[in-house]
Amino acid sequence: MSNFVKENRLRLARNLSGAAVASIVTSSLFTQMGYSGGANIRDFANQLATAVVSFGAAAVLVTCLVSRNRFMVDVALVSLLGALIGSVLKVAILEGANGVPSYIEQATQQHSWRPLIALMTDCLEFTAFLTVISLPLVTFGAWVFRVVSKQISDSPA
Repeated sequence: MSNFVKENRLRLARNLSGAAVASIVTSSLFTQMGYSGGANIRDFANQLATAVVSFGAAAVLVTCLVSRNRFMVDVALVSLLGALIGSVLKVAILEGANGVPSYIEQATQQHSWRPLIALMTDCLEFTAFLTVISLPLVTFGAWVFRVVSKQISDSPA
């Protein structure tokens, strides 16, 4: 197996481990703080599925599209792309007053673009918030993978 394939495999595993930590912690956080009537297992499963899809897709995209193997660049891009994908998914699947259908209904009733502009600003604000939360989590997960894989590779066979 060539070094290029081995390096990308380890890089993908590093990015996915950071994405996994960010997914678990952010979904737990949003489940605890995001439901006024109390959250149940279904709510946590929905949050976790959204987080795993968004951060996992971001980890794979960063590994495939960024040619340089830079730890901090990968961490920052996984955090930012995962937050962006996650916020778009959350807005797309939300029900009630915060979902896309509600904003579209308000725009057609008011004959204005303001509700759709509000939707975009809400999405960007949530992306910024999620990026700030996920950056240290992705860093921690990727760092733990890096330390453990270094210990395993340095240990005698």
